[in-house]
Amino acid sequence: MSGQLTGPGDGPRRARRAHVTSVIVDVWDRGPSAADDARYEAELATYRGVCEVGGSPWEAVSRLVGEHWTLVERRWSPGGPVA
Repeated sequence: MSGQLTGPGDGPRRARRAHVTSVIVDVWDRGPSAADDARYEAELATYRGVCEVGGSPWEAVSRLVGEHWTLVERRWSPGGPVA
């Protein structure tokens, strides 16, 4: 799942953008013994322990960002962490 989505019109648009930061999320399969709605766990790679679970990988990531958006916003906004 590390492919990039690109299209025929991406060339000029790519030239105008500047990389600001990257957010890495690890997603773990907790196995068949986990409850159906908690099968997958998403965790911020740079903040171990900041995690959420969901019934699908996407649901776990969505919950992670939704529940911890203030941390993510503060950490990865331009200028770095806000004290």
